[in-house]
Amino acid sequence: SAASDVYKRQEWDELLSLYDRRIESGIGNAVEIGLVKASVLRTCGRLEEAVVLAEASLPGNERGLELLVVLLSSLGRTDEAAQHLISDLDALSRVEAAHRLWRAAELRSEESPEDALKSPKKSWWDLWA
Repeated sequence: SAASDVYKRQEWDELLSLYDRRIESGIGNAVEIGLVKASVLRTCGRLEEAVVLAEASLPGNERGLELLVVLLSSLGRTDEAAQHLISDLDALSRVEAAHRLWRAAELRSEESPEDALKSPKKSWWDLWA
């Protein structure tokens, strides 16, 4: 396909424009295409642009959240990444929420070990109440 040929040549702007044309023509899911674009932007080092696209996929898109956490962490914005992980805990099962809290704590421990287990929205103990 045209996209795979462009990818192999690492012509990132051309590849991104192909994805833009897909979105404009209504071919495929715009959110998912946006995540692919965010991944391409990450590959070519345009992390801030990738963050914008990953954020646009939220809420409710697990792949978008995962990509956003990686991007923010790469930019040294680990506290912001942690906040995104815990933003929708009420919509998750206890196990999923606990896993997200754990990941957020790991991210926070990089910047502020003493605050790693603190959460403004929910504590560990609230999950089991």
